[in-house]
Amino acid sequence: MIVDGLNEAGSDVCSEVRTFLGSAAAVAIGTQSIGLSWPANVRVLEFQPLHPSQAEDFLRLQEVDAEQAKAFVAVALNEQQPAQDLEANRLVLSNPFELSVIAQMLKQGSLPNLLTLREQQYQEWRALGSARTAHWKFGA
Repeated sequence: MIVDGLNEAGSDVCSEVRTFLGSAAAVAIGTQSIGLSWPANVRVLEFQPLHPSQAEDFLRLQEVDAEQAKAFVAVALNEQQPAQDLEANRLVLSNPFELSVIAQMLKQGSLPNLLTLREQQYQEWRALGSARTAHWKFGA
């Protein structure tokens, strides 16, 4: 069984999952830190952030131009920006799911803003949906 996004569930669900883990055989859970203590039979693996060169490699594997990938990562990790923004950018660039979104946006000609990536993605999808359905006539 695979459970992903446990950090997005309520505390009651987290407690139920923790109880279930005490008797479960093979369960993989993907979650951000949620402050739970795990049963003794649970093996916890913590993924380490990607190195900037690994983020570039991942973007290239998603068919982003090598120079564009390198330039994007360099700007995102520019040491001259506020420390809080730099740390937030490092976190986003260390997540393959987020990097997939970034790659898609770069290939479409957008410049992703890592501090507002989800909102930007939503707005672009919304605009795309509106453009695709503008000619539909409902109730006519």
